[in-house]
Amino acid sequence: MSAGAITRSDGGMSRLDGGVKGNRAMTWFRAVDVTEAELARWDAADSGRLVQTMREDRDWSRNRLAELAGTSHAELASFEMGRTVPAQPMLVRYLQAMGYHA
Repeated sequence: MSAGAITRSDGGMSRLDGGVKGNRAMTWFRAVDVTEAELARWDAADSGRLVQTMREDRDWSRNRLAELAGTSHAELASFEMGRTVPAQPMLVRYLQAMGYHA
């Protein structure tokens, strides 16, 4: 389940959203109904940002990580942009290529 997502008592999923009103920062939250597909897209986007940040912290190119993970540059770029659903199998693959064990 994605951060900020909650399960409602009726079994549906909701996500908590915060916001800013006017020039004044104001913390407020409202539950928004979401689907499993939306949760998967949020997870994919978060996973992509994580891999991109870790890759950039190592000063690795996309080509280098893609080669080590056995994927293409285009596939890694798509993953980093949050377009790979489900994200978990590819996340594990990229993290293992960077030396992490899942």
